[in-house]
Amino acid sequence: MSKIIGEPEPWPQTIPEEIAQQYADTCAVKSQQIVMKTFGIDIPEDQLAIESAIKGYYMPGEGSDPDFVGRLLNDHGIETHSEENANVYDLVNELAQGHKVIVGVDADELWRPTWYNDIFGEQANHALVVTGIDTTDPENVKVIITDPGTGDVAKEYPLDQFLDAWHDSNCFYVATNAPAPANNPEMSGFDFEAGHIPFVCNIPYDSYEPLVEQFGIFHDDIIKHMNECLDNLNEVSDDSIYSMDDFHSAFAHMECVEQMMQDSWNSWDEIAQDQSAEICDHLVNDFWDWNTCQSTLPDVIDIDAFDIDAFDM
Repeated sequence: MSKIIGEPEPWPQTIPEEIAQQYADTCAVKSQQIVMKTFGIDIPEDQLAIESAIKGYYMPGEGSDPDFVGRLLNDHGIETHSEENANVYDLVNELAQGHKVIVGVDADELWRPTWYNDIFGEQANHALVVTGIDTTDPENVKVIITDPGTGDVAKEYPLDQFLDAWHDSNCFYVATNAPAPANNPEMSGFDFEAGHIPFVCNIPYDSYEPLVEQFGIFHDDIIKHMNECLDNLNEVSDDSIYSMDDFHSAFAHMECVEQMMQDSWNSWDEIAQDQSAEICDHLVNDFWDWNTCQSTLPDVIDIDAFDIDAFDM
């Protein structure tokens, strides 16, 4: 079973020269052109740049206002929607449905990451296409991007590095409302009748969405924000109840729960799968001791030992 959400090899037989933007400030125009091609619309980048400038979507020498990203797609019959303050679950959900996704990022944090850029950059200056998320190694999740700024067709970045860069656009993205047509080679393995991929992180798609608030493999951004909160608390008081290590241990416990549920899912009957959120909540809370900050999880989940009927519906 594939552990890649989206396309592991986007834009088949595409070369970097076809991905690279022609001008320094046309990344949003080029990203939209790349998406258009998957829908069978092939218009040269310079022509789209002129069209965007005339319509006020793009200002030569300055670039494109994020509010206008997606307008070109709409004008050429590809409906889109946009989100701000999104999270990685939103990206997973879009990719799982075969949607094409353009995001705003701080390119410096991707291309030349330094502590200086991380602290003083903090502004989005680039648009690119997110084509997949690779969860093969839960400890090292990768985001696959197609980057008009570098010509990379399928460049992988660690999730935390991508999140840092994406955060500078307030986690903004534009996604198509529909997947690319079935005659596109990239979509040859997509289930158009179902409208989504069958599994997300080994969880059936229909069950994934209700569970994302309970657990997930994408904890890096949560841990980062938790660390920031702890730093702020420690500045206020020297009598902090919990240390940074305590919270890292808690999240490690959550990751163990998640992995156990994924490993067990296919062996569960329909009743257990329907109660998966309650089982997850039970494992997360009842097998963690905040007094000692230690996990008491068993080595395996014995579903027969749980009184599933006792769980609140």
